[in-house]
Amino acid sequence: MGFMKVKYVKDFEYDAFMIWIMLSDDDPSGVKNRAKSMGISKTELKRIYGVEDYQDAKGYVENLAKKKYSKCEEDIDRVIPLYQKEWDKINDTFSSEVEKVTGRKWKYNIYKVVVGPFHPGISTQEGDTVVRSAFEDSEGQKRITAHEILMSHIWCIFFEKLSTAQTINEQIKRYLS
Repeated sequence: MGFMKVKYVKDFEYDAFMIWIMLSDDDPSGVKNRAKSMGISKTELKRIYGVEDYQDAKGYVENLAKKKYSKCEEDIDRVIPLYQKEWDKINDTFSSEVEKVTGRKWKYNIYKVVVGPFHPGISTQEGDTVVRSAFEDSEGQKRITAHEILMSHIWCIFFEKLSTAQTINEQIKRYLS
C-alpha cells in the first residue's frame, strides 16, 4: 500500500499570497481578528482588505512578508527538519487511517506544508498545500498539521460530491449557512 506523504517546505510566494487570500475579504471570525493573529496591523490590513485582484496588492503584501521573514527566516529553516522528523513518525498510520475512515484514497501523493511566520493553520479546497506556523513545538505541531491535511482531504471529497447543477459557491452557501 502506498502512503500519502507530507513534505515541509518554506515557500515565501505562497505564504504572501495566502496573506492576501485571508485578508482581502470578510471572514466569519472577523478580518481584524485574523489580521491581529497574523501580526498584521490595522493600517497594513487597510492596504489589503477589499483588493479584488492579487496583482494589485502583490507588491505591498510581499514587502510586508519580507519584513517578517527577514526577522525569522533562520527559525523557519531550523524548524522545518524538526517538524518533518516528527511528522514522519505518524505519516503512514495517519495516511492509512484517514483512507479507512473516509473510504477515499488521497487525491495527491504528496502534500506540501508551507511553514511560515503568519498563519497558525490553513487548509485548501481541493489543493495539495497547507500552511502552518513556524513557532510551535515540533512534536505538538502534528495535531494541527493533521487537522489541516485532513480538512483538505475532506474538501476534495465534498467537492467531488457536489452536483454540477449549481455553482460551487451556491452549494457551499447552502451547506454552510
